[in-house]
Amino acid sequence: MFGSSAAVGNWFPPYDGPPAPVAEGIAAAINRINEPALAEGGSLLSVTPISAQGANVVVPSPFAEAERVRDICFDIATPAGYAVFDPQLALLFDPAWRLEVRLMTGQYGDFPYATADVIDQIVHRLSGDNGYVIAESALNTYIQTRRNSDDDYDVEYRAGGPDQHYATKAAGADAVAELVLAWCQGDPAPTRRYSWTKLEL
Repeated sequence: MFGSSAAVGNWFPPYDGPPAPVAEGIAAAINRINEPALAEGGSLLSVTPISAQGANVVVPSPFAEAERVRDICFDIATPAGYAVFDPQLALLFDPAWRLEVRLMTGQYGDFPYATADVIDQIVHRLSGDNGYVIAESALNTYIQTRRNSDDDYDVEYRAGGPDQHYATKAAGADAVAELVLAWCQGDPAPTRRYSWTKLEL
């Protein structure tokens, strides 16, 4: 969990129970990472030091450091089985529902994994010139989509290299979210409902 103090407070009110050992370890690790910045007169965090609140760790950061701190949270929390909640984006990344794809977006940054709910929310929020998302499972193995309008999305997938790159059109965010999620889950059924054109790249 991270964000501005106000944003975090709105989502997770203060908790007075005893801190959980895993949460204490996560907070301590983040504080250690912040030490060099503190020594130089700065900080990655809005509040220092941070501490566990029960089983939760609230990690407030300045907006300019938000994506960097979010990456740190993923690096430390995910191996411990902890979810990462971004209150500014209202996105919850829970490793219990993890899909083994790296998610790259034009609007919200990159994420080390996805969930079905995150894919659905991000696809429905795509807009503007940076309205794209890429879900990559391995080098040269990914699906990507760009929103052109409410009813016009470009969808492409690559299956190992530029000689296996295919494209189609999809209408509406619901259809695109279903298609991207199915690809991430290894379900070929939705992709078979579309006519794919092999691109020469």
